[in-house]
Amino acid sequence: MNNQVFEEPRATLLDQMRENRRAKGRLTYDCNNARVNPDGTVGCRLGRKLSLQRVSLVRVLRGCHLACAKCEDYDDGGEIET
Repeated sequence: MNNQVFEEPRATLLDQMRENRRAKGRLTYDCNNARVNPDGTVGCRLGRKLSLQRVSLVRVLRGCHLACAKCEDYDDGGEIET
């Protein structure tokens, strides 16, 4: 994984993108069941199939909201108010 996504100014831009998309629905980024796989994709620790076949870590950092949108086991730990 390229470390540039964790450095400025890109990190701030990714934070802003997540905040904008959070208003549209649940984010994979916020789900406590999301995990990073060795190949750099993100999956569900409970084994749920994501609505997208492959979700890259960068896509999750940008605020992907499609992967966990309808999951019954979505768990943000009660931290996100909707």
